[in-house]
Amino acid sequence: MSSQESLDGLSQGAAAERLASAGYNELPSPQRRSPLRIFLEVLKEPMFALLIAGGVVYLLLGDRLEAVLLLVFASLSVVITLVQEWRSENVLDALR
Repeated sequence: MSSQESLDGLSQGAAAERLASAGYNELPSPQRRSPLRIFLEVLKEPMFALLIAGGVVYLLLGDRLEAVLLLVFASLSVVITLVQEWRSENVLDALR
């Protein structure tokens, strides 16, 4: 195989066959997630549940300052994740 042969690319028939079997070279288009759906997905994360449980334990032990701090930082983490996921959705839409 010469270097010229490798630069020619696929024949029309081979290209049509690959197009029929694999489809166009595109990102798949899943259903767009709303901010509410992203928020609910974040709430289902085990780490978030662990942080909430830790805050509840602090409340039960009587350490309100620690409980409030833990819950505030857990909420901040949810907000940051929500913003990042929403931006990712917008970037993927722009790429499509």
